[in-house]
Amino acid sequence: MTLFEKLISAFSGGKENRNDLSKRLHIIDTTQLAGSNGGRDSRSPRDRFKMLQKLSRFIDREKMAAIAVMDGRPLNEAPEGSEYNTVRVYYAPKTSDIPDRAFDLFKQYKRRHAVIVITADRKLEELTERAGGSVMRTSTLRKAMENGGGSGNRPRSSRRNRRPRPRKAERSQQAPNQTGERRDASGPNTGVSDLIDLVD
Repeated sequence: MTLFEKLISAFSGGKENRNDLSKRLHIIDTTQLAGSNGGRDSRSPRDRFKMLQKLSRFIDREKMAAIAVMDGRPLNEAPEGSEYNTVRVYYAPKTSDIPDRAFDLFKQYKRRHAVIVITADRKLEELTERAGGSVMRTSTLRKAMENGGGSGNRPRSSRRNRRPRPRKAERSQQAPNQTGERRDASGPNTGVSDLIDLVD
């Protein structure tokens, strides 16, 4: 199971299997993905294309079905409604129009697919949830992309980057779990919990 599949499974309470995950359609508001390049809003065609390339590599590696909603004029390499590698691409005239365009696409596709809308826009999150859709934060997707995405592709951390182990005195103060064993209150470190940004 890939890292992103683990994230989706965590959002669904672990109820979904791999086959269910491959049937989901992910509608991605790319506003914040463009901002991941140095923290600025990237609007040049070159920057938008680089972001689309990075996103499509991740989508292909994760074997996901995805739609990217971008701002500005359509790119020559990815016209409106076309598929770039494994990502179908749609456009909104301005960045502020992306949530409306993404919600229109959600309404169009929800009849045939289980849809997850990936966005940082609160209004789009609320509209999607009210209409029966699932929502994930863009920052969660960005973290998964930056961590290499698929199984076996995560960069290995060196020993000095690891969290220090609690001392014996600290371990004895931790609350016991249901079986009476003492464990860290944050649960097992699967890597998934560090990537999830919960939607309020």
